[in-house]
Amino acid sequence: MVWFSILIEAISALWANRLRSFLTILGMVMGVTSVIAIVSTVEGMQSNIESTINSLGPRSFIVTRMGMGMTMAQYLERLKRRKFTKGMLPFIEEGCPSCEEVGAASYANKHIKYKDKQMRWVSIEGETPNVLGINGREVAIGRHFSDEDNHRRRKVVFLGYDVYEKFFEGEDPVD
Repeated sequence: MVWFSILIEAISALWANRLRSFLTILGMVMGVTSVIAIVSTVEGMQSNIESTINSLGPRSFIVTRMGMGMTMAQYLERLKRRKFTKGMLPFIEEGCPSCEEVGAASYANKHIKYKDKQMRWVSIEGETPNVLGINGREVAIGRHFSDEDNHRRRKVVFLGYDVYEKFFEGEDPVD
């Protein structure tokens, strides 16, 4: 009987302060929802990074100019380092005789446009022909980038699905 009277008292207090009760519940729901969203996003990013690294295999390593995880002072110091060039690849191959493949890649985010359509902040990657095989990427339409294409400096491009959909809308981009 005591519990029943306590419950009646609590409900009447909530009813007397409806707006305060509603705003409190709304704040709690928004807080829990945002925590769940953040945790889900971080876990998704972590699994994406893990799968990318795992796709390289246990015998692969990456050399970068900037490295991983740094303070602002380290970042500014690393900006002073020389940039890698394709001319350094033979030296890396020579210095790593147990490496089966040595490839290079460069990344940037740019705005692109084709005819009257445009996209902002598209990831642009420049790679040596063997990087596709090293990363285990598949080509959906067309063929792999070859050493001959690289040697002759042919204009070859791989389109991601979003770029394909935006610019070609179901057309065959290979033609």
